[in-house]
Amino acid sequence: MKRPLLLAVLALLASVAAGAASWYAPQRATRRGVPLPEHKRLLPFVGQWEGEGKYYLNQVGEPLRLQATETNRMVGQLWLVSDLETNQMDFASHTVIGYDPEEGKFIGSFVGSFYPLMSRAEVVENQADRTVITTFRSYNPAGVMVRFKIVQTWLDDDTRRQEIYATGDDGEQALKSELLLKRK
Repeated sequence: MKRPLLLAVLALLASVAAGAASWYAPQRATRRGVPLPEHKRLLPFVGQWEGEGKYYLNQVGEPLRLQATETNRMVGQLWLVSDLETNQMDFASHTVIGYDPEEGKFIGSFVGSFYPLMSRAEVVENQADRTVITTFRSYNPAGVMVRFKIVQTWLDDDTRRQEIYATGDDGEQALKSELLLKRK
């Protein structure tokens, strides 16, 4: 007697959950693993990259020479995973970027070896001038919130310039690093 009642309750719960899921589903939701046109705009980043540039430890004095390697790959066809390693102070980062059809924009997450918390990233793309701007907030090792902006400009299909800006104590954005990345 208890088993048929349990099955009926489970069936009812499953139908309510299915109805709620179809009501909640975003308008442009991708079918399981099928990319939208926006997801395909991540593909040019895929590959191995090497970079050289400058790191501005502070605004006084000579910048440090910066060398970096970046490895970018897709998880399925929906998410770009980026791993960056540099020669300065053992800095490394891990970024995941994808298109959120519900929000209608590119979003992601960022973790870096100097930052104790994960940051949520928002990405704005300007196809006309081949620029991608990623903004995020994080906390430095002292626990102070900092805002970052990464501006990437495609110079050609295998070269991009990356500039990282951070908000200083005065509230102004200052250039922290610049890097010229070339595809291997």
